[in-house]
Amino acid sequence: MKIENDTNLSYAELGLIIDHILKKNIGCTHYVGKKEVIFVDFGSKTIKIEMRYFKKFTEWRFKEC
Repeated sequence: MKIENDTNLSYAELGLIIDHILKKNIGCTHYVGKKEVIFVDFGSKTIKIEMRYFKKFTEWRFKEC
């Protein structure tokens, strides 16, 4: 897993967001090259999350909107 943090959030807070998304997506199919974009409200901020699935890892990119 690779995490790109372009926000003011700590990695502990990003971990909470990732855990919530993974619990919500149980049973979903992931394949190499798949891209997903999710918007999450965290406190008073809206966070854009881009997930890209590669052969050996998943990239999570967090950006503030």
